Amino acid sequence: MTKPDSRVRACWRVRGCAAGLCVGAQIFLLGTGVAMPLALGGAWIASLAALPMAALTAAVCRRALVSPRRTGRLTAALHLLLALTLLLCAAFALCALVSLAGQTLVVQARALWSAAAALAAAALCALTGGADRLCFALRYMLPALLLGLTALRMPPELPAGLFPILGAGGLPLGVAAVCMPGAASPLLMLLLPPPELALAGEAAQRCPVPPARFFVGRALAGAAVGVLLLFIASVCTTYESIADSSEWGARLRIALGAQMHGSVTQTLLTVCQLIAIALLAVCMLASAEQALLRAIPKAKKGRAGLAALVLMLAACMAALNVFGSAPALFAAPLLILPTALLLTLHKRMGGKTQ
Repeated sequence: MTKPDSRVRACWRVRGCAAGLCVGAQIFLLGTGVAMPLALGGAWIASLAALPMAALTAAVCRRALVSPRRTGRLTAALHLLLALTLLLCAAFALCALVSLAGQTLVVQARALWSAAAALAAAALCALTGGADRLCFALRYMLPALLLGLTALRMPPELPAGLFPILGAGGLPLGVAAVCMPGAASPLLMLLLPPPELALAGEAAQRCPVPPARFFVGRALAGAAVGVLLLFIASVCTTYESIADSSEWGARLRIALGAQMHGSVTQTLLTVCQLIAIALLAVCMLASAEQALLRAIPKAKKGRAGLAALVLMLAACMAALNVFGSAPALFAAPLLILPTALLLTLHKRMGGKTQ
């Protein structure tokens, strides 16, 4: 492998690991936010429906990457739709960030100030760049910390029998499973090449894109971590504790630390979870800007594209302060609609060019 090839492959490896981390975080958030109220302890079974969608999304995105780049109104419209979808993923992650922080670390703070701080942090991180590389640096340590600290926080007495992890019945489990494929939406960031390639020379840009298994394996690895965390949540909790937690942040806390009294382990666990959610939000915001610039290249001047996206995120966070997290939880499963549309159109366009 030549030096340009190895550098390009390293860029793709960073991108793939970032996408895997994002899809794992999204599966966990959607599982605790939507699947748990429906299927109770069977949320982890419903989350399995996101695995084939994650593999399909990664494979179709890779196929679109190797297709000749096109220009025109349809391509610009697709990039606008992609930017909007990724922005909604970022809004969903910020909503989870505020909900969890409000139940744990900043209980006394107003939700408006928490939302403003989360939005400012995401905007500054997207402005400076490097979120993908941070995901790559934490690709082993962050999942290991989440799983290890969760194991340490498991209560000494677990619910007896299989019923706590089998859900509340076939119909609720089926409805929850229908909602979960939308968790693969963050993988749409793979439709965009790493931003470092735009700054590289022509020799690097001509290097081949890694095969489909390169992306599918990393996507499934991240998704599997999200499913495993939901499974641990099902083992550690009961029907009653899930049903009594009406707040999304409370369910997140129940899932990652069943004991309600504080400790150093619990605090570290909460911090690790907040880091994972924040990385999801920043990666989605940065990818949304990249897609928007492909649709409207003039928006690159003065980072106008990022400013417009941050303003739209601010509107979403303002709505969160007024209406709570219910609209975000209702809209999150519907992300499967733009995801499916983008994958279908890119697959058809790729098929015509090959």
